Amino acid sequence: MAFVKFFLLDTKLLYLFDESVLSLNRDAEIDLVFGCESTKPLWSGSHGVVPVECKNWKKPVGALHISRFADKVGNTTSYLGIFAARAFTKPSCDAIKTTRLKQRIVIGMLSNQDFLNYTRGLASATTLLESSIRRSMLF
Repeated sequence: MAFVKFFLLDTKLLYLFDESVLSLNRDAEIDLVFGCESTKPLWSGSHGVVPVECKNWKKPVGALHISRFADKVGNTTSYLGIFAARAFTKPSCDAIKTTRLKQRIVIGMLSNQDFLNYTRGLASATTLLESSIRRSMLF
């Protein structure tokens, strides 16, 4: 979670609002919550708030975890969330599409490849983050 926080702060688009935030009914936690003041159209769905889920699992993240995170995002004012994980399954990509079409929530997927490109200096954090959001809109 610390690396994801560093990565997202390096975009200069986001500022940390809170960590490990519990929902009002206290049954769901959001790992990181960022504020966003960008006026770019890509960020308009955030309504100034970007929830982030972080998973550092050896196994790829599946559809169930995407759906659960989408529900968490749906309980905020935002229609945009970021899910950071080493890898995602094909069904998780399908869940991203379903979430976008049915709930109108866009979830950007940051993967290990994005983080490797960043640490190797191949792309900026901003470029990778915005690309992850655009990719999720293509599913």
